[in-house]
Amino acid sequence: MNETLDTPRQCWTLAGCYFFFFSLLGIMVPYWGVYLKSLQFDSAKIGQLLAVLMATRIVMPLLWAIRVDKTGRRLQAIRLGALSSSIFFLLFFVVQDYWPIALVLILYASCWSAILPQLEVVTLTTLSKRSHDYSKVRMWGSIGFISSVTLGGFLFEHYGINWLISVGFLLLVCLWLCSLTLRYHVSNDEIAETPKGNGGGFIAIVKQRYVLLFLAAILLLQISHGPYYSFFVLYLIDHGYNESFAGLQIGLGVLAEIGIFSISAWLLRKYTAKSLLLFSMLLSALRWMLTPLVVDDVWLLSLTQCLHAASFGSAHAAAMVFLNQWFVGDNRGRGQALYASVSFGIGGALGALLAGFLWQEGAGAHTTWLVAAFFAMLALVLVWLIQCPPTHQPTTKQSIT
Repeated sequence: MNETLDTPRQCWTLAGCYFFFFSLLGIMVPYWGVYLKSLQFDSAKIGQLLAVLMATRIVMPLLWAIRVDKTGRRLQAIRLGALSSSIFFLLFFVVQDYWPIALVLILYASCWSAILPQLEVVTLTTLSKRSHDYSKVRMWGSIGFISSVTLGGFLFEHYGINWLISVGFLLLVCLWLCSLTLRYHVSNDEIAETPKGNGGGFIAIVKQRYVLLFLAAILLLQISHGPYYSFFVLYLIDHGYNESFAGLQIGLGVLAEIGIFSISAWLLRKYTAKSLLLFSMLLSALRWMLTPLVVDDVWLLSLTQCLHAASFGSAHAAAMVFLNQWFVGDNRGRGQALYASVSFGIGGALGALLAGFLWQEGAGAHTTWLVAAFFAMLALVLVWLIQCPPTHQPTTKQSIT
C-alpha cells in the first residue's frame, strides 16, 4: 500500500474531484443540446457543435499526457486544466453565435480534457495495492452525474436553460478548489515498470493487433452513444415529456451504472474482462434498438434506461482492466489519454456528427437509434476477435475495479 498517499483525506479529495468533474458532465451532456436549441440552432448545427466539443478531446488529452508523463507533474495539469476551463467557460455568458461558441468550446475543452486521464493515474497510484477499491472512489463521479442531471432537469424546467452556464462555471470552480488539496508523487514501482520517456514502448503497445481491436471496439461503442448524448432529452421532449422527467430518466441510468460499479470487482473475479465487454456490447445494441419502441411507455423506457449499467458501467470497468494490464509505468498517462481520445474524442465527435445528420429535427430518430444499435454490434464483433498472448491477458489481479 502507498503509505504516503493512501489516506482517508486523499481518497475523499479524489472522490470530490470525480464528483465535480462528472457533475459538470451531468449538465453538459444531456442539456447542452437543449441550450443550443434555445439559441435557435437546428439539429445539424447542434450535432456539429457537440462534435467540436468531442473532437477537441481527440488530440488534447494525448498532448497533455505526453508532457505530463515526461515531467510527472500530474497535479499541476489537473489544477491548471480546472482553472483554465473555468476562465474560458465564463465566455459562454457573452457568446451566442455559431462560430464564437465553437471557438469557446475549443478553448474550454482543450483545458478540460487534461483533467480526467491524470486524475485516473493519481487515483491508481494512490490506491496502489488496493486497486480493487478504485470503484469506491470512481463511484462518486457517478453520484455527481446523477445529482446534477436530476437537479438540473428541475432547475432548467422552472428557471430556464440559461442557468446551465452559471451552474457549469460553479462546478468548475469547485473542481479547481478541490484539486488544490490533492497530493501525488511518482512511486518507485511506477518508475521501475518502464524506463522514463519510453515513447517507443508506448508506440509498440499501440501497434499490437489486440490493442488496435480493443480501441476500435471502444470507438464504435462510443459512436453508438451519439444520439443518446446529443438528442435524448430533446427526443423525450418531442414525445411530450418535460426536462425534469428527462433528467430523472438519465439519472436512473446512472443509478444503474453505480450499481454495476459496486459489484464490478465480483463480476471480474467471476468472468473475464473480455466476456464482460462482450456482454456490455450486446446489451448496448439491445438498448438502442428498444429505445424508439418503448419511448411512449414510461415503465419500459425506465427499464431500458437501466441498460446504461452495461453500455457504460460494465464496459468502462472492463476497459480499465485492459488498460491497466497493457499500459504500465510512464505509459499509464498516455494509455488513459489514448482511451479518452479514441472513445470520447473521436467516437464522441463522429457519433454527434452522425446523429446530427440523421436526426432531421426528429423525423429520422427511429433510423438513428437503429444505426446506433448497428455500431454496437460491430463493436461486439471486434471484441470477440481480441486474442491476447498469455503475458498480456487481462486478469482480475490487475483489475482496478
